[in-house]
Amino acid sequence: LYDPNSPYRSDELYIAVLEAEIASSHYDKYEKMAPEYTLRIVSQNRLGHKANDFDYYTKSGRSSNLYSLKNDFVIIYINNPGCTMCREVTEALKQSQIISTLQSRGQLKILAIYPDENLDDWHKHYTDLPANWINSYDKGCRIERENLYNVRAIPALYLLDKDKRVLVKDSVNVGEIEAALAELTKQ
Repeated sequence: LYDPNSPYRSDELYIAVLEAEIASSHYDKYEKMAPEYTLRIVSQNRLGHKANDFDYYTKSGRSSNLYSLKNDFVIIYINNPGCTMCREVTEALKQSQIISTLQSRGQLKILAIYPDENLDDWHKHYTDLPANWINSYDKGCRIERENLYNVRAIPALYLLDKDKRVLVKDSVNVGEIEAALAELTKQ
């Protein structure tokens, strides 16, 4: 339920397992430390709940935060420019008709965030992402350091509504994002 590559992955189901493990009298307080920590992590950014806010920085040095985006929908795209799967997800996002339509109407913004410290690769691949996306990085790796998002594997997509509630969590499936957007916008 917790493996990022498992077809059975489900944070919601895993939360129930962790809560049962923590409540069990079969484990002592030391054996419960790891599940308590994991429960705190997987409880972040739950479906239907508000996403954690974070600051992001652009190439020009401008900084802003997630909650400053006022679009109807935001896709957070945590990526690493060197990974093959990221290139595939980038292409799928660029080719998506519904995403392109909502972007052109100003209803959707894609916030691409590079979560690592080595900015050389990010600078080298800066132009790989479309100019109408926010191409940014996480200065000081705050997302990981403060466990704001459970980045178990890259890439990761989150779809948020205008109130920054999580509609799709930690996905690599652009089709899942498209289906949610189509349902919400009736397109």
